[in-house]
This record gives sequence, C-alpha cells and structure tokens, in this order.
Amino acid sequence: MAKKRKLNPHVFEEISELKAGLNALKVDVGWIKERIKALNRRIGIVKKELKDDINEKTEEIKETFKWVIGLIVGTLLTVILTKLI
Repeated sequence: MAKKRKLNPHVFEEISELKAGLNALKVDVGWIKERIKALNRRIGIVKKELKDDINEKTEEIKETFKWVIGLIVGTLLTVILTKLI
C-alpha cells in the first residue's frame, strides 16, 4: 500500500489564509457590483433628467421660432398692405 504523507501544519495555515483572502475578495467584488448598480441607476436618472431638459429647451426654441416667424410675416404683411393703400 502507498504510504500516506503527513502534511506540514504550515500548509494548513497558508490554506486558511488563502481562504480568508478569497472571502475578503468576494466581499469586495460584491460591494463593487452594488456600487456599479447604484451608479448605473444614477446614470439612468441623470440621462432622463437631461432628456427632459433637452425636450423642454426644444419646445422653448420652437415657440420662440414660431413667434419670430409670426413677427416677420406680420411685418411683411404690414409693409405690403401699406404699399397697396
């Protein structure tokens, strides 16, 4: 029969330290994943806010453009009508 080897106690210590380190890394990775999720949620909120702001400004620009066009058309009509009269 094959002879069983007796493992050095230092090997067990190193294995336990490695396991503890691995568990600490797992905790760190879990924390990092949670932070990434939180940041992604925040990015989504900011994107929505920016989109809403852009839409609001676009509407303001459209209204201003309509007002300017109306002013130009009104001025042209006034000039044309005064020339005809």
